[in-house]
Amino acid sequence: MQRLTRLCFIVLVVAVLFTFGCAAKRITTVTKPLTTKLSNYDCLQIEQFTNEQSFREKKIQDADDEMKANKLREMFQKRVRDHIFLLDLFEEVVETECPYGVDNIVLLKGEITYMKRVTKAARILAGAMAGRSRVDVDIHLLDHQTDDVVGAASIKGTSTGGWVGAGGTEEAFENAAQLIADFIKNNY
Repeated sequence: MQRLTRLCFIVLVVAVLFTFGCAAKRITTVTKPLTTKLSNYDCLQIEQFTNEQSFREKKIQDADDEMKANKLREMFQKRVRDHIFLLDLFEEVVETECPYGVDNIVLLKGEITYMKRVTKAARILAGAMAGRSRVDVDIHLLDHQTDDVVGAASIKGTSTGGWVGAGGTEEAFENAAQLIADFIKNNY
């Protein structure tokens, strides 16, 4: 009876440790604390996100890689916009120009500095051995009128890992988009 109890305890501990090891990680590091509250702004204008030069040199080998990277960047930017829009903090959240007559505009500029892609196929074939997807993004919030940086952060979003049904690259981007929205909400 004691052996069975001990075995059940060991299995339970291993299961709990495995579950925590599979959890997605999301990290926000404030690189420049906000100098003004975001509630002072009426419109959030999201500039086109870019891929850092060293990232492009290391990760993009051909036109197909370039197309995939651009597609992921565009998808990510739309998710960021959607997450911020759902917060309902600003009168306008746009990817183009804020409407004419709106004076208090904050710009959100983002740069993807690192990306590790794990496709669904790799996840199915290799399971936990495929690793985690990850995306690192540096964001800067700028006052549109003065062009001063009012705040900045470094965002790291990862996917879950450890089993065949775990998330892929899209989950890492989704987690990073949520972190950007959380950063804006916490500094509103």
